[in-house]
This record gives sequence, C-alpha cells and structure tokens, in this order.
Amino acid sequence: MAQRNSGGQPAARQGPPPFNPPVELLSDLSKSIQNSLNTYQNAASAEDKLSALQEISATSAKLAANTTPLPQRFLEFTFRPHLNAAARIAIEMKLLDTLPLDGSVITISDIAKACNAEEEFVLRIARLLAAYNILVESESASGTLSYGHTEFSRFANQGPTKAGIVHNFDNMLNAQTGAAGYYFNEFGFKSPEDGKNCPFTFAHGAKDESAWDIFERIPWRGRLLQEAMSIQGLLGLQALVDAYPFEKLTPNEDGIMYVDVGGGRGNVEKEVLKHHPEMKGKIVLQDLKSVLEAGTVVPEPDAKLMPYDFFKEVQPVKGSSYLLKWIFHDWPDNACLAILENLKPAMRGHSHSKLLICDLVLPNRNPSAGFCLRDMNMMTIAGKERAEMQWRSLLDQGGFEIMQIISCDGGNFSVIEAVLREN
Repeated sequence: MAQRNSGGQPAARQGPPPFNPPVELLSDLSKSIQNSLNTYQNAASAEDKLSALQEISATSAKLAANTTPLPQRFLEFTFRPHLNAAARIAIEMKLLDTLPLDGSVITISDIAKACNAEEEFVLRIARLLAAYNILVESESASGTLSYGHTEFSRFANQGPTKAGIVHNFDNMLNAQTGAAGYYFNEFGFKSPEDGKNCPFTFAHGAKDESAWDIFERIPWRGRLLQEAMSIQGLLGLQALVDAYPFEKLTPNEDGIMYVDVGGGRGNVEKEVLKHHPEMKGKIVLQDLKSVLEAGTVVPEPDAKLMPYDFFKEVQPVKGSSYLLKWIFHDWPDNACLAILENLKPAMRGHSHSKLLICDLVLPNRNPSAGFCLRDMNMMTIAGKERAEMQWRSLLDQGGFEIMQIISCDGGNFSVIEAVLREN
C-alpha cells in the first residue's frame, strides 16, 4: 500500500529517481560535440577555433551531467569545496614544485620525501587532484602510484596564478563560506549594495569597512591580493591592445591620449607602449598615492604618474579618453555611478572624449559556469560581473551611451566604448 502524508496525499518519493538518460538525448549531445569538433578542425581563424572549443566544452559538460548518476553528482557537488582545499594544501606543501616539468612522473614516496610529508597524506591530496585532471596518475606493474604535471598544473604553479589560488581560497572563499548562511539572513536576500558592509566585512566581524580597508588593515591579506591581481593585470593584455586602437584616440589640448584610471602598476601602459612607442609621454597613469609609490612597471616620463581617488575627486585631466580596467566589477551600481559622476565634468563639451571600460560582459542568457562563479566571487565584496543588459542600464543611468562592445580573449573580457550624453 502506498504511503500517504498527513493530508491523505501520496508521500513524496525519497531518494533519487531511476537513472535512465534517454539515448536520443545522449546521441544528440554526442553529435553536437562531433559537429563542433569538425568546425574546430576546419576553422579558418583562431577566433573560430576558440568558439568551437567553447561549444565542445559546454556540450561535454551537459553530456557528463546527463551520464552521471544523481547520487554521484550530489556527492561531487556537495564536497567540491574540498578540491579547492586540496589545491591550497598542495601549494602550501610545495607538492607541485616537486613534479618534473618534462611531463614524467615520480612516486608518492619521492614526493613525500621532497615535501617532508607523510606518504598517505600526499596520496590523499594527489589522487583528488588527479581525479579532476589537475595531475596525471600512473601505476607501475608492482602497483606503485606515481604522479606528474598536466598542462594545467604547470600553469597553476606559476607565481601569479599560484597567488590567485591562494588569494581566492584564503581571502575570498573563506569569506563567502563564512557569511553565506548568515549575512543574507541579516541584510536580506539581495545583491549587496554597501561595499563597507558586504559579506567580506561580515565574515571578518567588522563593520563599516570595505574589503579594501580590511586588506590594508591586515597586511598579509593585502599582500595576497596584490600578488593575485598581478595575474589579472597580465592576462589578456596582448588581446586588449590587439582589439582596441589606442593609437587612434584623439588627444586633449595637452596631448594626453588617454588616462588609465585606477591603473595599478601600469601593465596596460607597458603593453601599449611596446606596440606604440610614439605614445610615450601621452598617457596618464592614475591610482592611489600608496599604489603608485609602491612602484610601477612603466616609468616617467613614458607615462605621467598622477595620484587620484576616483571616489573623492573630480577627474582633473580634461578632454581626454578614460580607461577603467577591472574597476567596475569591484563595486555595486551606486558606487559605479559615483565614479562616473566624478568623470563626467572632464568629458563634458569634448565630443572626442571616450569612456573605455575593460571588464567582463556576460551574455544575457546562458553564461558559462566559470563566468557565473566569477560573479559569485565578486558578490563577496559587493561587486558584480554584469551582463550586457546590466551594463547598458548602468551606463544609461550614469548619462552615457554605449557605442560598441568589443569582445577580447575569447570573451574573457570586453572593451565597452561609451560617450557622454550631452543633454
């Protein structure tokens, strides 16, 4: 006899339903992968190849999801944060440093000796990384397990990328997990709008402090951030310079072609000047005084260094164009509008003046899992990754009109070119 609940209705089924994925669905997904593979093989450009690879990756993820029993998917989903923990431990014990760069493998025993660690402990870390194809695993005829690098692990073990892993685990993920179930119960289930009382603030038991305030107050956390940001500053620079014609910008009366607002150490300027040395002396690099005093990669007079706080000061360089790279995703809409408000007087009356926002532009529908995860990461500090419609709404509120959006580096970021509405 079927079980019924207290209302006399059939009780809800407990546990997963029968797992019988339809053959037609699996066949369609498989055919789609093959079609994308053919497109990749015959692609005429690097952009077409990358697009085909993205299709293969997205469809393969759907195929994997539809061929993995629900209990297994549930376990992998629930315990997935432990993968990040294993990667963090591997970095701390220098496990990746012990692996040969030539692609060969070494035994668990040798890894343990090099790391001054227990063999069983090393095995537990290494086999998880291998299960997610971060490391490669091999077994000898006698049953001895050995591990080696993959292309990804070699990339992840480079200085800036390694710093990114540590920063995201120690600073961002810990703050997110420490606040997720509590912050939103207290402040409401809505996007954080106060950068000084965001999940990061809450997780650190602070009040009226932004993540940046906390990074400054706790130096070791700030160092992790700066080291991690070096990878963000370097990735995609070639693609940015290839995609946008900085050399064609109209200079202001003082000959300044563009101002990099909040440009950090000047990595963009270094790349621009490498391709366009004729622009030396025609660029302004702005950031907080403390950032500029910590050192830049582009010297004066190649670029003019100017201390500037985009929240507290009206833009002092008039009639130029203004680049803001990886700035807006750090902040909620109200803060972004404040930045724009301080920029508008410098652009008003100069029809050639352009606003260049270099940031991620999510597709309005079906963004990739990686892009969605990046957005959740920014939510921790009250920032956000915006879809195209969100960018259009934000800039419209700020009095700007988008002229074009140029996708760069396979969509990993875009250049949004906008002008001030004169009305």
